[in-house]
Amino acid sequence: MAPAIAGQEKDVPRSYTPGTPAEIPVRVKEIAPGFFMITGRGGNSVVAATPAGLVQIDAKLMYRSAHNEVRAALAGKAVSTATVLAFLTHHHADHSGGGEYLLEDGARLVGHELLVPIIAEYVTLIAPRNPASPTETFSRYFAEEVGGLRVEAFHWGPGHTAADIAVYFPEARIVAAGDMVYGSGELAVDYVDGHGSLAGMLARLDDLLTLDFLVLVPGHGDNVLTRDEVVLYRDRLSRLVNRGLTAVAAGAGAAELRAAMRSDDLGFRLVGHFWTDARHLAPLHAELTAMAAAQPD
Repeated sequence: MAPAIAGQEKDVPRSYTPGTPAEIPVRVKEIAPGFFMITGRGGNSVVAATPAGLVQIDAKLMYRSAHNEVRAALAGKAVSTATVLAFLTHHHADHSGGGEYLLEDGARLVGHELLVPIIAEYVTLIAPRNPASPTETFSRYFAEEVGGLRVEAFHWGPGHTAADIAVYFPEARIVAAGDMVYGSGELAVDYVDGHGSLAGMLARLDDLLTLDFLVLVPGHGDNVLTRDEVVLYRDRLSRLVNRGLTAVAAGAGAAELRAAMRSDDLGFRLVGHFWTDARHLAPLHAELTAMAAAQPD
């Protein structure tokens, strides 16, 4: 029997903690027996406790204090704090920055093979040096048992970035999706550093829904999502993509896309440089233009 999950029902309004990733303190929520969702100090992490040690997905910001906060919070839950296997869902520093501290603790660090060259070129204000690169990579599929717990990782193609992975615990029916799915009211595609794809994000939701999960842990937001909520999220994202296709078919240029892709009724806030910087808007426009041209008359 699958364990009970601390989720919410479809269409229940969700609050989320305001503030930048660095400002939000670490909070640990047990979402199933032995499974923890960790919010704050970066993107969401998931930790699974096994007799052999912890399995962790994503590593918070590049601050040792953030790493120490996570360890202290887990210790308060009477869980071993030794991570033996960790995954990076993508390169952004709010998810990958603390990877170096996991390596120092002796964990193996797993990511998609494209993550290595992306991280090698990536620095930002919140990651003034390259984040730690994975010590192990895979192309399409990774599977292992840790302390009797089976963990699987999937790469289906580009989405939020080109190196997105989802990490799945089949017995618990829990999947961690990184920023392929947002639960915080925001949405972003990294075309420049991450070589992402808006159409790919939509396709990745279809891929995620092939997994037999009860709940999904999004890359941001205070709560897990139920399967029904992921279906709803997918449908709303499809409507957003269609608005972009309609706009470019009507002749909208790259600079006009942001206004044309109205999202206030879809649960998305298209904020930040991903939706204002011409370096991101130009490839978004090019992708939508190619998709519109390929549609049957």
